[in-house]
Amino acid sequence: MSKRAFNWEELITFSETLISRVNIFPDKEAVYRTVINRVYYGVFKQVEDFLKEKRVSLPTEVYNPRIGEYQKLGSHERVIEFLKDKPKLKSFAFSFERLKYRRLKADYKASYEITKEEAEESLSLAKSLKHLWETLKAQI
Repeated sequence: MSKRAFNWEELITFSETLISRVNIFPDKEAVYRTVINRVYYGVFKQVEDFLKEKRVSLPTEVYNPRIGEYQKLGSHERVIEFLKDKPKLKSFAFSFERLKYRRLKADYKASYEITKEEAEESLSLAKSLKHLWETLKAQI
């Protein structure tokens, strides 16, 4: 019996439930950080899996004019740079990149307080990106 593939959108749905029940947790900021992380991955994995399924060739490096040389890209940056290079996907790419930066703060900046507003805005942005992706992916 084969197992069905996990639907990454469930991370966004889970995050909606989590933030709606934030008051049952003693550390609300941990919930806010988790919501931001999960909604980011809910979008990222949908996009990444689609691109892999389509066998899209992603960039492996990008020229950085500040240092005057090419830099290798990680998996997240590869997806974002690919999207930025497509005129019809550029706006999506920049909004998605904003969500990525929020995720990086939530995951790595212990001294930065993550608020309920940031978590709610990230959830809203992820939901918008999820819906937008459904219409845009046909253009790849």
